[in-house]
Amino acid sequence: MTTDRAVILRPKKQKILAAVLHVMKAMPGCDQYKIGKTIFLADRHHLNLYGRPITFDNQTAMTWGPVPSFTYDMLKDGFDFGKHFMRRHAPWHVVKTGAKNNISHFTATEDPDNLVLSKSDVAVLDEIIEIVRPLDFEAIHNLAKDDPAYLEAWPRLGSKNSVPIKMDLKHDDQNPQAKHQVCMDVALAK
Repeated sequence: MTTDRAVILRPKKQKILAAVLHVMKAMPGCDQYKIGKTIFLADRHHLNLYGRPITFDNQTAMTWGPVPSFTYDMLKDGFDFGKHFMRRHAPWHVVKTGAKNNISHFTATEDPDNLVLSKSDVAVLDEIIEIVRPLDFEAIHNLAKDDPAYLEAWPRLGSKNSVPIKMDLKHDDQNPQAKHQVCMDVALAK
């Protein structure tokens, strides 16, 4: 069932942190873009398979694709870990690169809380990580921007920085490997 408005979810912050650390442990040195897209794709795939997302993060459409909102904020400089997690620092190390020092590469400094993520959460995260791991920025962008919910939200973006995505517009991704192969073929053809 499709609604006219995006449903506002209550992000499960501990699950978001655990999922992000799981991604960072699997892909040390990955950038914020790869982390965000992995979380988005895993949430969407888990929603399609099991009827619920992993993190319950609110997804938004931005210029470079769909973005899990709290995850995005958590990866930014100056995020208040004390307010949200009662801890002083992020559980990862960040290295800045890029011409404007605007690309952050993350390496987890601690393990994810395995009690927070279910077996299905971990299985879907691992499946999506294997798809995303070898992809470059453009291939990940192409993979995520074709999502029906993102395509529906895109025209509403206009001059705004972001607009909510309706996650009830499910993508038929019962076989993400097939979609991954198409993206790989496109990336390799260039």
